[in-house]
Amino acid sequence: MYAIVGMSFLNGKFHYTCFWDSTNEIWKKEYLCGTNGNQCPKNTSCKRYWPGPNGGAISFDNFIISCITVFVCITCEGWTNIMHKTFEVADNLGKYFWIYYYTLEIIGAFIIMNLVRGVLSGGFSKQRSRISNRNFLISKMESKIKQISMKYVNWIDEAEKVLAKEAEKKLEKKRKNIRYPFLSNFVIFNSRIRTALKKIILLPFFYWLMMFLTFLNALILVVQHYKQPQWVTDIKGVSQLVFMVFFLLEVILKLYALGLQLYFAKLSDKFEFVVMTLWLLDFFLLKYAGFNFSFFVLHQLQLFRLFQRTNYISEDLVPKDFTYEDMLIIDDVVSIIGGVMTDENIVQDIIEVVEEEM
Repeated sequence: MYAIVGMSFLNGKFHYTCFWDSTNEIWKKEYLCGTNGNQCPKNTSCKRYWPGPNGGAISFDNFIISCITVFVCITCEGWTNIMHKTFEVADNLGKYFWIYYYTLEIIGAFIIMNLVRGVLSGGFSKQRSRISNRNFLISKMESKIKQISMKYVNWIDEAEKVLAKEAEKKLEKKRKNIRYPFLSNFVIFNSRIRTALKKIILLPFFYWLMMFLTFLNALILVVQHYKQPQWVTDIKGVSQLVFMVFFLLEVILKLYALGLQLYFAKLSDKFEFVVMTLWLLDFFLLKYAGFNFSFFVLHQLQLFRLFQRTNYISEDLVPKDFTYEDMLIIDDVVSIIGGVMTDENIVQDIIEVVEEEM
């Protein structure tokens, strides 16, 4: 998500520098400039093209390079230098982009990385027998809960049918005394439609369909890159509008079928409602005011719901003697990789390979 946000705001920004107006040569090496960043002195102009800082190692030109830049920041190897270079090209006063890098470090480096290390260390340090017993108990409990929930859902469906029939009979008796009989027909029709839509929404097919659309939306977002053809930009714009309509219809259907109380009972639905509200706000601001906050990337967080469907790690994949020292070795390897990514020569070779593939 951070890579996509970086691409939305900083695509191609790191290739601007000051050139002499007379000779068209670079005024000062490793000097970045931009409309909202550093300004060029007299007799020079801020324009492109030059490879960028660290031989092009630091940029948000395409999804792969953006992921490398975000990974370098997460490893805490030179992330402050990257942040200050961002200030030089897009935020000279440092009012806004510090939020991007500070949250990236807090969430990515401190929380996610330590959470992953803690989970792996705690899980791998347990014995095989305990893991297998726990998995057996969990699977047994899940099957029991599933059976109870299915009975509960079936009971609710049957109760809704009975209540609908009783309401239909009562309305049929009172229809002669009602001034507007068509309203009673509308109430019955509305109840049947909501019941049918609720069944569709609770189907696994509907869940996987929305997950597929979310994944497809993310796939189209990561295709964009620096110096991309105009048709890629056009396809991205049209696809974002189409996906916005699909996800908006999902929210409307859930609100209509489940009602406000049941819809806002789940945290994921609350988050989805907030994201769609921000997405619509972003769409109208971009269309009528020219502001782009890229709120649509927040919808990609819905992909984390896939972890609810994953199974536990197989006991055959869990080593017996995985200690805390092994986790420290993994931590050192990650830090070394982050340091290597800041090496100009190594990353330049990687960039050349990526550009050839793009």
